[in-house]
Amino acid sequence: MKFLGYFLIFVVIMTPHSAFTMSRSIVARMVVLPLTSSSGSGQESSKIIPRITQMFAEKGSTNYMIGEVTQLSHACQAAHIAYIAGAGTLSIAAAGLHDIGNLLGHSVGEIQELNTTHAQLGGDWLKSCGFPQEIYNCAYFHTYAKFLLCQTDSSYLGQLSHASQESYEVQKEQFRDGQAIAHRLSGVDIPNLIALRRCDDMAKLPGVKPFGLETWKIFIQHALRRNKRDLGHPDWHSRAQVLQEIQHKDPEEFVRRVYGDEQGRKGE
Repeated sequence: MKFLGYFLIFVVIMTPHSAFTMSRSIVARMVVLPLTSSSGSGQESSKIIPRITQMFAEKGSTNYMIGEVTQLSHACQAAHIAYIAGAGTLSIAAAGLHDIGNLLGHSVGEIQELNTTHAQLGGDWLKSCGFPQEIYNCAYFHTYAKFLLCQTDSSYLGQLSHASQESYEVQKEQFRDGQAIAHRLSGVDIPNLIALRRCDDMAKLPGVKPFGLETWKIFIQHALRRNKRDLGHPDWHSRAQVLQEIQHKDPEEFVRRVYGDEQGRKGE
């Protein structure tokens, strides 16, 4: 039996409007996902999802590179933004998991001694857990995506936070060999990787209220089961780019479109 049943995710959320040729309204996006698939493993999710929950419980409150944003908030913001942009199930899960390498317990010194990065550590860990290749690619190559965008979009670097610009100056040394980079990225869905990178870049705002870990875990569960029935909006890559441009030009409008008038910055 291929599927034993279906689970209906019914999320009511403020949907982006004119930028995506939509009227502004509260709408419900319904995603019908199989509870069990022939290619998935319930045992995998029963062990790994509690492990991910524990990691965020133990280290999720630590600061991300921007002081007022925690690791958990950054992850949930990235997943939330991917959802708003119209990403599919795997991409929403991947958006929130891309920095999981920061929660594996390695110090900066240990990472340097291992001659690796948090991105590579995270990607390898996700792969060892049985996540599909798409999610491994998002974690392992998300610093590569920053390099690609800086090379192909002249406005991109200026849209990044000061901290991200500084990290790029450090990281770009490892990307000087263009042929080697092209070889490493062979077989990777570049448009998807770049769109997910944009979600990462936008997910660094203090005081916003993205959906929480419990909602995001539903997408992680179906990513482990390798469900690909929900592929998302066919134009979600360009939607992510539009959102990033809006965030750069009008941060308050970005917050309204992504988090809604009543779910924007705390204290407003």
